[in-house]
Amino acid sequence: MVTDEAPDLARIHEAGWPLPEEVWTCLPTQQQSFLARELGADRPATYYEQRLRAMGIADSRLVVDAGCGVGQWSLAASSLNVKVIGVDKSATRLLVATALANQLGIDNVHFTRGSIDEMPIPDGAAEALLCYSTLFLGVRVKPALAEFYRVLAPGGVLYCNVNDWGWYAHLLLDLVLREGRHDLIRPVSKMIIRTLLARDGGRVMSGNWLSRRLALAGFEVVHVGPEGSAQADGAVETPPAIYPPVMYGLASVVEVVARRRG
Repeated sequence: MVTDEAPDLARIHEAGWPLPEEVWTCLPTQQQSFLARELGADRPATYYEQRLRAMGIADSRLVVDAGCGVGQWSLAASSLNVKVIGVDKSATRLLVATALANQLGIDNVHFTRGSIDEMPIPDGAAEALLCYSTLFLGVRVKPALAEFYRVLAPGGVLYCNVNDWGWYAHLLLDLVLREGRHDLIRPVSKMIIRTLLARDGGRVMSGNWLSRRLALAGFEVVHVGPEGSAQADGAVETPPAIYPPVMYGLASVVEVVARRRG
């Protein structure tokens, strides 16, 4: 039973995500805030299902969710595809993902702990691969894209979502300066410095930057645009994007859809 002391959990339950209260109470405050954003009342499973259809991730024998986090994309993909494998480095987030799968009675999703640049999946086994808000988080991009190419079958769909300069302007101006989130200064500064030094992993990424690297890795880019702008053939409805396309005059969060060349 959800109590008045857990309004965020109540909103998660209202959205149709049956997260057990005993799992919620053992999570750190930061993880609870993350869950409240990702699974809140405005993002039920149907929201993620519609977004997946727009990405072209439906009717596949196997979908890989690289950097699956708490599993909301994996669980939504389970209703559209035959099998889903979610991979993530965080044991805490995988605990949440597994708990949700168990509560929902979903048995065609498997969550495993690991790095997205070395996944326990056979060559060419997946028909689609989703990497949402993960590729820029300290991941070695070149090995990760090579792993995506290895895991995907020829013609397989790849969706990547990354943060461009507008997102970091938002973090610095809105959260650090206006809201006093001084804990963000170090990670944001590190991200910017690594980008200016042209380092691989943990850097700002534009759609064009990622598209060039995907082409070098053996992919054909079929869409580049603001987060939520992809519209695959047969996608009847595209729900609103999670993030605004522009922040402070700069592209904020961008997405790239590509296909593995044969």
